[in-house]
Amino acid sequence: MTGASPDDFHHVAAGPHEPLRTFHPRRAALGRDRADALDRLWPRYGFSVHDEALGRGPRTPDGLLHTATDWPDYAEQMREVLTADPCLADASADP
Repeated sequence: MTGASPDDFHHVAAGPHEPLRTFHPRRAALGRDRADALDRLWPRYGFSVHDEALGRGPRTPDGLLHTATDWPDYAEQMREVLTADPCLADASADP
């Protein structure tokens, strides 16, 4: 389609359609329900790798963060999430 101009393209609706929805920007990073869930669940399940009040914490002295689970499905989800972060490296790949 080399040489095509914007005037060469015409959108024709296939049939009646619903009105367009307007999306409004969020007022906060988390909605009210998610913020409530975070407030309730953080004390039980959350930790910070920067929290020195935890003592040694989940990190080793050389900066490694060890994660573990007994559930293979959850282990795969953990791997997907952790490998998606460009700031993290999989230490098992380099023993």
